[in-house]
Amino acid sequence: MPVSRRAFLALATAVFLWPASVRAQETDPRSVEFKPSELHASLAPGGAPYVSRYDLEFYYPDALEPFQVVSLGKPNPDPDGVIRAIFIGVPFSWPSSGLTYVARVAAVGPAATGRSDASNPFVFSGSCQYMLWADAQIFTSSGGASAITVDTAPGCTWTASSSAPWAVITNATGSDAGVIVVDVRADPSGRSREATITVAGQMLVLTQSDPVPVPPSVPVPSSQTPPHAR
Repeated sequence: MPVSRRAFLALATAVFLWPASVRAQETDPRSVEFKPSELHASLAPGGAPYVSRYDLEFYYPDALEPFQVVSLGKPNPDPDGVIRAIFIGVPFSWPSSGLTYVARVAAVGPAATGRSDASNPFVFSGSCQYMLWADAQIFTSSGGASAITVDTAPGCTWTASSSAPWAVITNATGSDAGVIVVDVRADPSGRSREATITVAGQMLVLTQSDPVPVPPSVPVPSSQTPPHAR
């Protein structure tokens, strides 16, 4: 069957779109690296880029179709010409831990898609642990801000939430170790109230209340003996 000129151009474009083989971290991977397509920075005659984006595809070994696809956008290569993409936090659900996977990168363009060879096999351990570090979370009715340090391994993602609308978290998601900031709003009533900050299942309680007023002290008579009259 003869191949049309349009189909041949799409086939030729796909060949040049192929990224080089993907490399994943050996242990509990959170990133991949690959050489971009030869047409990474090139424009088609109509002015559109040959490469619109890169997709990261997860495969079971020897499988022909991916079970999960993650868009990486179109990151720029590092000075050594290699694209390094951190993909943790991007998939909607992680593959099961303890099983072996491989990955491919697809260069996607308007005319065609080219795929790399399979990466080295890798295994997700799923062993992220989290700890929170902060000073005593006690505020007066005027409110204030507090920094809470999230301690975890590289590549582990986390989400922070507050149980009260008056304790607002300004950066509620993150990856690796980091710091979240909690903004405690003022409370003119001065009543005592509490909120719980939860980060990756770890909880921290903060309290807002004014100090209980201390009654003024009553003068105590002097115990000195008055001088004798002469």
